[in-house]
Amino acid sequence: MRTVRIAVSQWAPWIQFDGKNSLDSVRGALIELYKGMKQSRVFDYELQMISAYGMLGPDKKWTGMVGSALRNETDIVGPFLVEEDRGSAVRFLDPVDFSQLAIATGLTPASQYPFVIFRAFSPEVWLLFLSAIIFAALAVLLIHSLLPYSCEKGKFQSFLRYLWLFMMSLFGKDFGAKRSWYLRHIWNNRSFRFIQSVWLMTCIIFVNTYQGNIISNFTSNTLKPKYESLEDVMEDTQVKIATYANSFPFLCLKKLNGTPLRPLWLRVSEYEVSDTIQLLDSVEEGKAVLVAEIGLTKSYIGERFKQTGKCGIRSVPLASFCSSYIALGFRKELPATFIENFNVGILKFNEGGLSQRHKTESLLFYDICTQGRSSTTHPLGLIDLIGAFLLLVAGLVISIFCMILEIAVNRKLLRKQA
Repeated sequence: MRTVRIAVSQWAPWIQFDGKNSLDSVRGALIELYKGMKQSRVFDYELQMISAYGMLGPDKKWTGMVGSALRNETDIVGPFLVEEDRGSAVRFLDPVDFSQLAIATGLTPASQYPFVIFRAFSPEVWLLFLSAIIFAALAVLLIHSLLPYSCEKGKFQSFLRYLWLFMMSLFGKDFGAKRSWYLRHIWNNRSFRFIQSVWLMTCIIFVNTYQGNIISNFTSNTLKPKYESLEDVMEDTQVKIATYANSFPFLCLKKLNGTPLRPLWLRVSEYEVSDTIQLLDSVEEGKAVLVAEIGLTKSYIGERFKQTGKCGIRSVPLASFCSSYIALGFRKELPATFIENFNVGILKFNEGGLSQRHKTESLLFYDICTQGRSSTTHPLGLIDLIGAFLLLVAGLVISIFCMILEIAVNRKLLRKQA
């Protein structure tokens, strides 16, 4: 039975070590695969600790696991997120999974928005409701115009009065005295009474829905990821962007050079991860983000939650950026029959779902963390309601301008009369 040399490095749930990073404590989904291969007498194996996965250096030589395979120091390397450059140096076995990159980012309150009072409904709903007010005012104006009574005011003035009545009714104000000029002739009209009844029901629904949305959605200080895309990260020039040297995310981010997102790559090249735990503290404080494989980021966040109880980080997938299969690599000189038997073992491994238990274990504490409460109840503050005050100030400024204009016009008329 052939004995192969297998390079391993920490990557939950595939390869995991205890705190001492000892080969004696190695475990994970791929270790079970290797043990199964040994029991099936496909091969025996010897594990080798190589922390770096490998990348092509300036001298055109590969480092890490890939370089070790090219120098015939190891036979099986990985797992890797499959990409073209490494595929030119080593060959890949059948995939064991599919994954994508993610951003590990801190949380920020979602409700601090100056015009939060208008976010209870979508712009379409606000536009529809404003149209309903105008339509109702026009309908009452039409009823008033068709009755066999002379109109005491002009049609435009009557329309503005009815528009004002319908808007004020939202705040619980009635339509006014029955003997008012705008109600005297239409008060007992059935069409007007029908419109009034329907509008009253509409006001009740609208006001209660608005109040319910404000209370349930905006007085709850919901937390959301501070950054949800690479574009969000690029806009904040103060945040550090970290990833692991010689890693697939590093190679992916390197491809941003020469694109509109080139500033991201320049910032990544200035900062590499040396201490993940210390980095995650900076991530939670909003000073940094970590770009890595989604399963790995969730595993680190969950482990940190397990050790410290801190749960202020989320893993946000980058759906349209560098998704890839996860596969083991092998030295090109290995026999084809050996590789074929290995691929059969991987097929059985995938069909049996043997990696699922390890995935569940590695993500358990992340799931517990994210399923907990991510919101706290608080009253709406000045930041939330500043939009309403801005509207009030704008209205007062316009009113003062109109008052000054009216005074000027009246003085001009008085001078002409004199």
